[in-house]
Amino acid sequence: MPGQRDKSKESGWGFTLIELVMVIVLVGIIAIIATPKLLSISDTRVQKDSKMLLNYLTMAQELAMSRSESYGVCLDTANNRYTVNKTDCTNTANIITSPEDRVSPLRVSYDSTLTIVPATTTSIFFDYLGRPTPNGATLTFSSGSLSITIKVEPNTGYAHEL
Repeated sequence: MPGQRDKSKESGWGFTLIELVMVIVLVGIIAIIATPKLLSISDTRVQKDSKMLLNYLTMAQELAMSRSESYGVCLDTANNRYTVNKTDCTNTANIITSPEDRVSPLRVSYDSTLTIVPATTTSIFFDYLGRPTPNGATLTFSSGSLSITIKVEPNTGYAHEL
């Protein structure tokens, strides 16, 4: 009959060209959305690490001023971690307790590379007026294409991102 398809030629096992194009387009869209997120994982780590250190520097300064005692951050760049301490870095008993559980010592690990200027700086402590020792420092977290610098101002101890 005219206008009727020959069913013997249709097998029903293949994909049409439109179906293949749609799958390729969908895979492309997913790749476009997912790739920047995967590439920026190191950038996210740098941002997290810098925000946490900035918060703990501020906390140490506030503790020093509110309690009229020396508090600071002890930096262990060899092991990619730091602690928030009372008085000094020589005794682990001086590490303050974590605000999260109020039991464990406050030790923070970081994933980025930390560069400190002056290079001899291993800690930043604040006195009862909030003044830093050493008198100012610059800390830079970096990984991949992103670097974030934290500056602790001399005399005032004001810690901020540059």
